[in-house]
Amino acid sequence: MKDLSTIILCTNTVKGTKSLGSIPLLKINEKKTILTYMYNNIKSCWPNGDIICITKQQDQRLNKHIENKYSDIKCDPYVVDEWFNESQALVQTFHKYGALNCLVLDINCVLDKNIFKKIKTYDTSKSFLIHNTHSDFKSKLGCILDNTTNKTQNIFFGLPNLLVKYYYISKLHAQAILDTNPAKSKFLFEVLNDVSKDIDVHSVKTKKCVHINSIKDYKKLKEINFV
Repeated sequence: MKDLSTIILCTNTVKGTKSLGSIPLLKINEKKTILTYMYNNIKSCWPNGDIICITKQQDQRLNKHIENKYSDIKCDPYVVDEWFNESQALVQTFHKYGALNCLVLDINCVLDKNIFKKIKTYDTSKSFLIHNTHSDFKSKLGCILDNTTNKTQNIFFGLPNLLVKYYYISKLHAQAILDTNPAKSKFLFEVLNDVSKDIDVHSVKTKKCVHINSIKDYKKLKEINFV
């Protein structure tokens, strides 16, 4: 799908990483920031699709960087308080742009660019999640999987099928999220649990996937050859 919209969540605050500064602007290698790496991967698969960055108003350095460098990114800065979470970000985005077929990416999750090519082949008529089966992959978030249908029965912390923090939300579920208007403090996976159990799960196997939850994770990221 050439016109797939992508929403990049840049609002999550990670404890213990304040000294690193803005997560999207961290270097993934000598030449690229995390944001640049993600932007290039999106454009290589969906060159005509919209990219929407949800940022914090107080992250002025990031907002200025996007304004100066990425003329084709729609940047929506929000006032973020202790109760603000992904669900509120998406509700506000859907109110502004309408219910979208959209790939939702957490900037704190850096994934092998080859997986983006896999995502491009998936059925985008249905919402889906991505389960990373690699033995070295660590994630706090997982799901219970119905092995006969490859659909999730529940998404939550500590469940066995470890999930990459990338979500594809169909227009149908985007509208359902708008209609239910979830509490601003809800995580996106909680909202998806509420609106449907009928969500596909695609399995990949890659060592090149890091969730940045600490400075230690960022050091691990720099040791992996992301190009």
